[in-house]
Amino acid sequence: MQISKVHGFCWPEGLEEKKEGESEEVEDDGMLLPRGLELHGQAFTFDTENGCRKYLEHIEKELDILYCSEDAEWFCKFEKTFFQLQELLESDERLTPCGKLFTLLKEESNKIKKSKLHAGLSTHRTKNRYTNNHPFDENRVIFDKESSYVNASYIALEQLYIAAQGPLKNTRADFWNALCATGAKTLVTIVMPFEKLQEKCDAFWDDNIFPLQVGDFEIQKQTEDEPITSCLDPKERIVLRHFLIYNLKTKEQRSFVQYHYENWPDFGVSSDISLFCQLLKLLSKEESSNLSPMWVNCSAGLGRTGTFIACHSEYKRLKDLQKSGCCQNSYSLNVVKKILSMRLQRYDLLQSPEQLEFFIRVVLKLCEESLE
Repeated sequence: MQISKVHGFCWPEGLEEKKEGESEEVEDDGMLLPRGLELHGQAFTFDTENGCRKYLEHIEKELDILYCSEDAEWFCKFEKTFFQLQELLESDERLTPCGKLFTLLKEESNKIKKSKLHAGLSTHRTKNRYTNNHPFDENRVIFDKESSYVNASYIALEQLYIAAQGPLKNTRADFWNALCATGAKTLVTIVMPFEKLQEKCDAFWDDNIFPLQVGDFEIQKQTEDEPITSCLDPKERIVLRHFLIYNLKTKEQRSFVQYHYENWPDFGVSSDISLFCQLLKLLSKEESSNLSPMWVNCSAGLGRTGTFIACHSEYKRLKDLQKSGCCQNSYSLNVVKKILSMRLQRYDLLQSPEQLEFFIRVVLKLCEESLE
């Protein structure tokens, strides 16, 4: 896949072509963008294995162009072994409250400039929970037709995810429609409807709204399991809710499960790493493929969502390494490359030094269990 660089951002070949008679560039948030982008919609499709592979290749090439063009070994110094990661958490360069590693990530993330024109359209503005959190055009979720909009982004790592904001009441139908249309079988929710007296997410799982019909789909809520409660904080718990999605057009139906991690604080972390790792292990029993992306939402679809995706994707990697006979002595993780590859797909995924430290601690715990 050929890549061309336009104003610090890599577009797929041909995307920058303008329509005859139009000016060459338009301005969006201070960045010059090729005219005609809004006509192309997203640059990549995610409904085939080949489409997902091409998008992942694109992200890898962006990492090389944006961060490695001047220093080919820039990323190498951040590659840490299992024991080096342990030392990092015990060293003077603590990640909490504001360590050098997170500061570096913030500085490098500020270099990322991508188009978010669709999110800013007048018909879409009221569908964004926050004014400063918009999905990139190239990997936004399109669920009905190109003009459809939901604040959600495809994230390609060890598997395909969709990172989404918590729906508003006026976007509840769009949220469910997008979930159904993308073939999702699993949703991880890490937010409560209200936190510190502020509305954070519509209670789109509430019994009172079902059965619900959206687009070509009817959703029925079936059962809700007994909560799995933290031994450290009884407020933190995992609740599984089971739904049935029926396609009114094709007459097909599939099961759908919401894994709700309750009372994880905004911008913060879970107080119980063991409970969080239990969630990862529960999800590992679910069949997953790039054609059935795992949805993840918090309030903005950034901090808690990004922390979960980083942890879950690395857990997937550890499971694969375990199958190949890898041990702790041969394990390594490049934290900077991992997070930047995520932020190239959605702005500001994983939002605080505490969340970065939590990610590393979860990885170390899982590594001890998987590769000992």
